[in-house]
Amino acid sequence: MVLVNNEISRELSDILTQMRTIVEKILIIEDEKYEAIKEMNIEPLIALNEQEDELVFQIDSLETKRLNVIESLSMHYGFSIDIAVVALADFLPQETGQEILHLSKEIKSICERLGIITERNEYLLANSTEMITQILELVQGNTHDQYNQHGSSMENKKSQIHMLDQIV
Repeated sequence: MVLVNNEISRELSDILTQMRTIVEKILIIEDEKYEAIKEMNIEPLIALNEQEDELVFQIDSLETKRLNVIESLSMHYGFSIDIAVVALADFLPQETGQEILHLSKEIKSICERLGIITERNEYLLANSTEMITQILELVQGNTHDQYNQHGSSMENKKSQIHMLDQIV
């Protein structure tokens, strides 16, 4: 039951192709973030987060376009905007329908891998943060010296607050 003309189905295919490309780029960035986290290299991590934010913005824009295409098709042909990709493919020319099914599966697969890599990065980041916290606690616990704003030891000097507490 092909109802949609080639122009609209091609637009939908183009949107999904762009989405797949962007999700693949995000996957690469997540791998690069893993290396930056592992090496505790903050500057590249910040730059990668900025790149990823831009790509997520692009995905959001494409998702809006995709939903607009689906909505206009649903209003014209009377199907729900929540239509499954498999059912939507029935409204498209066969070649484009198959292409959209394939793109949809690829995007889903990439997103699943992205979820696994993101979880790995979050785990590594949490462990790194915990390790840094423990190291700082050890360093603070093992060094009883306090330092002033110029970096000089204040080991036997009382702070002004402490002196005020004694006076009062």
